[in-house]
Amino acid sequence: MPDISTHLKTLNRPALLVRTAKLAITNFIREVILFKIFGFELSDEPDDVISDLIDREDEINTQRKTGDVTYNIARHISVLTALMHEAEAYLHRSEAPT
Repeated sequence: MPDISTHLKTLNRPALLVRTAKLAITNFIREVILFKIFGFELSDEPDDVISDLIDREDEINTQRKTGDVTYNIARHISVLTALMHEAEAYLHRSEAPT
């Protein structure tokens, strides 16, 4: 897999999904949403969960693109929202001067 920053910057999803996730980010409660996605508590560091979120979102997006009957748009939006939140924190940290 390419490095995380490259993957995040080249992620391309339908505009409606992205807009919905951007709206949902205003009500994002990290601990609650990540617990719902993963089923256990996670580290406070965005770096620790971003790869897992990328993998989950890729799996869900594959379901969407292939017309899989198990595709759940609400779950996709939830994971995409979490990914956007964590990506923002990750990219800000990686771009900050050291």
